[in-house]
Amino acid sequence: MYLRRIAYLVVLLLSFGSCSESGQKDFSPVPDLTYYFDRPADYWEEGLPIGNGRIGMMILGDPGKQRIPLNEDSFWSGEPRTWDNPDAPRWIDTIVHSLQRDDLIRADQLIRNMQGTFTESYAPLGDLWLDFLDSTEVTGYRRSINLRDGLVEIQFDRKGYHWTQQFAISFPDQVALINITTTDPEGIRFIASMTSQTPFRIRPENDRTLVMRCKAPYHAEPSYRGNMPDPVRFDDWGGKGMEAESWLTVLHGDAAFQDTALVVSGSNQVVLLFTAATSFNGPFKSPSSDGLNPADRAGQTIQSVSGMSYDQLWQRHLEDHHRLMDRVVLDLGSTAQSEKPIDVRLREYKAGAADPELVTLLFQFGRYLLIGSSRPGSQPANLQGIWNQELRPPWSSNYTTNINAEMNYWPAENTNLSKLTEPFIRMIREMETPGAKTARTNYHAEGWVAHHNSDIWRQTGPVGDYGKGDPVWANWNMGAGWLVSHLWEHYLFTRDEEFLRNTAYPLLSGALAFVVDILIRDGQGRWITRFGTSPENKFLWHDTATAVCMGPTMDMAITRELLDRTLLAASILNIEHPKEWEEIQAHLFPYQIGNHGELLEWSQPFPETDVHHRHISHLYGFYPGNQIDPLHTPELFAAVRKTLERRGDPSTGWSMGWKINCWARQKDGDHTLLLINNELNPVEPSVSGRYSYGPGGGVYHSLLDAHPPFQIDGNFGATAGIAEMLVQSHSGAVELLPALPSSWKEGSVRGLKARGAYTVDITWQGGMLADARIMAERDGFCRVRTWIPVQVDGVQVVTNPDEFPEDPVFHVPDVGDPVILAPDSLSVVEPNVGYLVGFPVRKGQTYHIHPQE
Repeated sequence: MYLRRIAYLVVLLLSFGSCSESGQKDFSPVPDLTYYFDRPADYWEEGLPIGNGRIGMMILGDPGKQRIPLNEDSFWSGEPRTWDNPDAPRWIDTIVHSLQRDDLIRADQLIRNMQGTFTESYAPLGDLWLDFLDSTEVTGYRRSINLRDGLVEIQFDRKGYHWTQQFAISFPDQVALINITTTDPEGIRFIASMTSQTPFRIRPENDRTLVMRCKAPYHAEPSYRGNMPDPVRFDDWGGKGMEAESWLTVLHGDAAFQDTALVVSGSNQVVLLFTAATSFNGPFKSPSSDGLNPADRAGQTIQSVSGMSYDQLWQRHLEDHHRLMDRVVLDLGSTAQSEKPIDVRLREYKAGAADPELVTLLFQFGRYLLIGSSRPGSQPANLQGIWNQELRPPWSSNYTTNINAEMNYWPAENTNLSKLTEPFIRMIREMETPGAKTARTNYHAEGWVAHHNSDIWRQTGPVGDYGKGDPVWANWNMGAGWLVSHLWEHYLFTRDEEFLRNTAYPLLSGALAFVVDILIRDGQGRWITRFGTSPENKFLWHDTATAVCMGPTMDMAITRELLDRTLLAASILNIEHPKEWEEIQAHLFPYQIGNHGELLEWSQPFPETDVHHRHISHLYGFYPGNQIDPLHTPELFAAVRKTLERRGDPSTGWSMGWKINCWARQKDGDHTLLLINNELNPVEPSVSGRYSYGPGGGVYHSLLDAHPPFQIDGNFGATAGIAEMLVQSHSGAVELLPALPSSWKEGSVRGLKARGAYTVDITWQGGMLADARIMAERDGFCRVRTWIPVQVDGVQVVTNPDEFPEDPVFHVPDVGDPVILAPDSLSVVEPNVGYLVGFPVRKGQTYHIHPQE
């Protein structure tokens, strides 16, 4: 160890005098990121979304009478409440004894007694209506979205004159901008009004400003509970439930209040501003009795921009949006398909038309949606981001923490949007206190816990209405363990040790404390969770479908990860930790490989009820975790591949997003692209009230993910997976082009992030690396893996990994040997180790990597 450090210092001194200067790069122009329809939306999912993290709009585009669905990210049903179940602990020993006696069906029934209330729902704010009082047929219609500018634009000709409507939502000024222009000499005239599905009142604030006040439900039942009495419940004004105000003002043009609407007119331009605010005052205060005044907040926002011109507001929005979107530029080439409407492009792509730019748009659309639904100070992106039109939206449009909430933030770090994780990290912090109460109340355990659902009130208890939920999802209790993995990833990508000490470590250790308290020893002395489920698949036990067993693979993967990362964090921070953690880590129940060569999903080789199930929870340790890779765990790596093959490719939209990442981690670019092509399957909206749980997912014509119904995590999963094809950094090095499809002969990407606080630019030609540049944000020692020999200009490289200095950022966990039930069924392929080089780096310097000459 001492000699390795001496060698490292020598290389460091030799190299620092000759590294290249930071930021001296020739960048290709930022490509156009626009696509369009040649018609208005036929349904809500064909709308084009805009948002600033807090306010959302869906632009549908009727040229005669436009309806614009509105959202505000804190407008939810409900109030702070109690969801814990004091009766739950008395069932624990009985459940464990049932499992130990192999009475798994009884355990599945008994565990329902530990359930609590369902979460609340994200609510639609209302609709803005622009009625132009003209049903004359239009020509040359075009409704486009410019992802780079954060702009939706509608253009058409009416009676020989050109009309343009532009929509954007500014984060710096917290207002939506609506700019309407025409060449018609008769000018512009329309009626602007607002309505809501919730109780609402309209008032004039002045002769240029229209205000709508809304009342959210004090309770909304999840839509999947079906028809039931009084599913959405409202109180009187001033009673239980959140209130909100929406303000619409005319910045440029004339206006007059008429009944409950504004009559707006102008010669050739009208500019409207919109904002909204709610009485939400944090997750632990009643929005009705202890809420903020939405009128004050919305009014102050409008007042703050009243002296600014449209051009000033637009420029401030554009600069802010470009700062985020332009951080990553992906170029996969383009064809003449890019000139066609997006719905035509999707249909023809499915039929085999070459359209590589469609993949680029899918990638950048995910980044655009995260920018639009998660900003510092906002709520985290929920199941639909911030765009929802239903009082009982699918799955309550809440935070589903057994995959979906986490998937929303998979692209945040590796696609250079790290600061957008602030709302998610804040939510995790806010869940700790109620999670500790749930742990004590429901389990008599230390630490903190979260289950499969949460909401704006930060629910941590198991849902199910005290026994009516299916344990396969309702009783899964490893949510805190998954959530805190994002804190560790944030540290790895930023190397922010202050964040690790003050935020990540306390939450990691608290999540681990709960898990340690729910472990027991099996008959061979191995530590295993005393009961759990594998979301959301079931197995057959004596021909009966059931879900509960000891130590499902996902439970053990999260346990293993928590132990590894919390111990590593304690070492980095020089914090003393409980000695039992290391003893438990050394004696955990192992991974198992089944009779088909697959990774077992449960602690026993139970047959799955659905081999093709959309969830792949037992692959958690492979992705998003880093416990399995071809170099360190080849048997498990092969078992993961077999599992993916057995599960199949077509599935729901979000499931294919997960599989895109898994196949990229398998270093199989062609299969990854096949999954992307499946994700780009054009989907028509489901019949109202019907959900699809099997094959048939994809995207709506707007590129919004289709479960179906709409669920935004599939967009984010696809974006993360496309980045994973180009740069990986989870298994001991920064890997360049680890999963490049054979059809992507030429291309480039700039601005992707790698663990270790590196920014990576890559160009490839002929399907191979042509040029790469890595910028270091911290001093350190970079490790790079490529698939052709390379050289690094200006530094002395080290090629023997034994001479690399230790670095926790590139730590690969030791998961031990798996138990292989049928060795002959396992096909292990010799891994391609590629070419590994290491070199010291200095903060702010850029390092040029290219093929050996």
